[in-house]
Amino acid sequence: MEFVILLGAPLLGRCSGCVRGTRLGAGGQCRLFAGYVPRSLCLTSRIVAHGNLLVARGSSYIDAFNVFL
Repeated sequence: MEFVILLGAPLLGRCSGCVRGTRLGAGGQCRLFAGYVPRSLCLTSRIVAHGNLLVARGSSYIDAFNVFL
């Protein structure tokens, strides 16, 4: 689940940048990407603790090396 959220975060950030009003769009992007770091750390700790992960119906494979990239 963390993987899907991490892939969707830049897309949502792009959409929030299109919001009319510079302060509103910038604030939305800051809040979105502030949550991005803890989710990426959660995915990293999950991979290190439990091993490799196969996500998105087998189309993406995440191992201990790729999670840091």
